Amino acid sequence: MVEDLSRDDLAALPDARPASARELMAAIADAARMACALTDLLTTLREPTRRLAGAGAAASVEVARRRSEEALLELEIALGDVRAASGRTIRPNG
Repeated sequence: MVEDLSRDDLAALPDARPASARELMAAIADAARMACALTDLLTTLREPTRRLAGAGAAASVEVARRRSEEALLELEIALGDVRAASGRTIRPNG
């Protein structure tokens, strides 16, 4: 299947443990950029996949593209929420 990520690949990923709202906003923005790049890549792969591997594989690529697009939208919403919460104290429920 898919090979493991290299150290260089992992270095490109956002920090999963931001210590401040500013770091959190930067990490979510990085994740949104990655989701956008993935959406663009999958859009480009649709036709070659259909031509080279058939309709079933192309349908799977299309589903992945839609999901990456949805992830991008959710990350943009999260980024807006973090911006709105910046400067306020967020108290956990319970």
